[in-house]
Parts: sequence; structure tokens; C-alpha cells
Amino acid sequence: MLTTAQTCPIPGEEFLAEDESNPLNFSEPGEPPELSARSQKIAQKTSRSSGIPQRYPCMHCNFSSKYKKSLNIHMCNSHPELSTIKKSSTINKECVESAKMEVDGKIYYHCRDCGKNLFSPYTFSWHMRIHTGERPFTCHLCGKQFRVNQGLARHLKETHARIKNFPCDICNQMFTTKRNAEDHRRIHTGERPYICNACGKTFKQKASLFVHNRTHSDVFPFKCNNCDHVFRTRPAMMVHVTKHTGEKPHSCDVCGRAFRIKYELKRHRLIHFDEKPWECADCGLGFRQKRYLINHRKSHQDFTEGNQE
Repeated sequence: MLTTAQTCPIPGEEFLAEDESNPLNFSEPGEPPELSARSQKIAQKTSRSSGIPQRYPCMHCNFSSKYKKSLNIHMCNSHPELSTIKKSSTINKECVESAKMEVDGKIYYHCRDCGKNLFSPYTFSWHMRIHTGERPFTCHLCGKQFRVNQGLARHLKETHARIKNFPCDICNQMFTTKRNAEDHRRIHTGERPYICNACGKTFKQKASLFVHNRTHSDVFPFKCNNCDHVFRTRPAMMVHVTKHTGEKPHSCDVCGRAFRIKYELKRHRLIHFDEKPWECADCGLGFRQKRYLINHRKSHQDFTEGNQE
């Protein structure tokens, strides 16, 4: 028998009752500190008994709310440079409870965005961050953000600790993790053990297969904050964002020219080293880009068709 809870509520003022166990301070330097939770509770009771509704006004615009948590969210969204707190998690208890369902005596947490069932509230919360884009764990050294704490811990170990204890048994290059060494080794062997069940395409790395699988789904969890474009993957969204910002993060180490996309830099560097990786199978002529090879091969086809006539 299938039972589900009510639909996940949209966060609104009716669900934003103040959490007194985690007071948030918006007071400016030199101003009197915020009342304690107990004092606020007494003040609210006094206000209600006198018939005057309690309101929490924003000190920077005309916004006000009868719930302080609503004011906190407003500060994070409308005045992030003035807020003294980080955005709170968008995955609240109501959403987790509404996803809970029982099938044949087993408890599942059902994701309405992609249909996946999770087996615990913790894994459900982690999974939902894929759709919300939330990355609450930030590296204090470089600012990179992660969905789960384990990702941050792995990042600190692999990127900043840089302890390389895992060698490639073919070229002896050292790596920070065994997985990285195994992924690198496939460059030598050409092995592509990860196969897409939908189209049969193969990959050297599991992460590449994971990203590729999204091309077969209709889920677009990543939305550009500057326009209405949506994307299946975060890297694709970040490349798109550079159109708005004008940022060109990929620079040529030879001439200094900068590019928005890493592939554009890779293609540009062929100019400096006179590399021509695309070779014609008919005449052996080499080209820097695949499109030039395709156009060249048409000349062979035209020549063959002309002789047949």
C-alpha cells in the first residue's frame, strides 16, 4: 500500500515561525544588542495582549514581516552585502516529510523533480541539492563550494594537502588518490569501462558518465541568475555565465590571450606549437581543427565523383 504525505509547501510566512533556538543578530556596531529569545518571547506576548501586531522591519527598505525568519531570508536575498548570515538551507523539514512514502513496509523519500527514491532523509537532502544548486560547504582556502561535507574533505586532501602517495605503474607519475591514479592509467591503456545504458557511449571516468547521463534526461536543475537559461550540468551553466560577466578565465601561457571556454584555449595553443592532430587518411595532409579536415575531405570526394563522370 502506497501512502504519501501532503505536498511540499512553498516557503512562505505561514511556515516561517521564528526558530528561537538559533537567534540571528542583525544589529550594527554601536547599536544595542538584540533581545534574548526569552525577552523577545515576553515582548511578543505583551504586544499580542495589547492588540498591537508584532512586526520586524527591514532597516534598509520598506519591507517588514511578522516573522523574523522571513526578515532574515529577505536580508539574504535583497541585501546580501549587508546581511551578517549566510542563506539558510532551502531544504526544510516540511519538504523532507512531504517526500516520505511507504511501499511494502519500507520507507522511501521520493524526489518529485527526477523520480528517484532515496532511503534516508540525509541522502534525500544531499540529493535535493543537485536540483536546488545549493552548496553549503565552502573551502576556507580557495572558496570552492560543495554539496556535502565529504566533498569538501576530499577537496582539502587532494587539492591543498597535495600528498601524492599513489603512482601510475606505467609512467610513475604520482597522484593524491588511488582513483586519480586509476583514471590516469586509462590514458595509457585506452580502457573505457563506464558505459551509458541509453546510447552505449563509453567513458574513462565514472564522473564523465554521470555528467553524460543528464543529456538523456529532461531535468535542468541549474538556472542562470541573469536570464532564463537552464542547464543540465553546473559546468555548462558556469560557461554560460561568462557571457554575462565577460570573464575569460582560461589564458594562454605563451601569448597571454584569454578565452571563455577551455576548449577554445586548447585549440588556440595549436597555433604556437604548429600541431596538426587531424590527418587526412587519403593524402596524409594535417590540420589543426577537425572542421578543416572535413572540408578538405570533400575535395577528395568531388575529385572522385568528377572522374566517375
